[in-house]
Amino acid sequence: MEIGLRRGYEGELQHAVVRRRLVDAEGNPMGVANNNQLLDTRQYKVEYKDGSTKVLAANLLAENLLAQVDKHGHRHLLMEEITEHRSDEKAVKMKDAFCPLASGAQQRRHTTAGWDFYITWKDGSSNWIPLKDMKESFPIEVANYAISKGIQDEPAIAWWIPHIVRKQKRFLGKVKLKYWDCTHKYGIRIQKSIKEAIEIDKANGDTLWQDSIQMEMKNN
Repeated sequence: MEIGLRRGYEGELQHAVVRRRLVDAEGNPMGVANNNQLLDTRQYKVEYKDGSTKVLAANLLAENLLAQVDKHGHRHLLMEEITEHRSDEKAVKMKDAFCPLASGAQQRRHTTAGWDFYITWKDGSSNWIPLKDMKESFPIEVANYAISKGIQDEPAIAWWIPHIVRKQKRFLGKVKLKYWDCTHKYGIRIQKSIKEAIEIDKANGDTLWQDSIQMEMKNN
């Protein structure tokens, strides 16, 4: 399991991998599992990107895991930079950028299909993210990147980038608020801590969130 962990109280978020559950000298697992994640004391070895390791309890790992879920189900991480872009056969070609209206006028096609951006995150990890998600979460960064790379006239970008550029200052505060403060996904409340996960399960009359945490921890 990969996760972002802070070193120290105010340390930067760093990429880490949960390697294995720890055992004592006699081979017995250290710590005790508990259906209440707040009381789960199982011990795990965590390795940072620089190779250093640390021992953390399952309850602390679960807290970090829950705190890093955004509205798309992605890990909740801070973006470092956009480093690359790519497009495939699904991307609209320049010659097909406009579609005719009943009035006879031409209108740009509103689509982001076929485009991905390679993102480096603050914790050192990186991955490809579809333009449709980047446009919603990081429109200003995508707009500035597109202009710097000369791809602002591509059909998947040209239909929305002028608005972002004009409204950049006003958008900056609003977009950050929307990205970080979202607490629901497709009508389902997203928990931010183990305690809240338990409360949500109680309210829903099930144990879905707690079960998902348990399953994640069992895989390590």
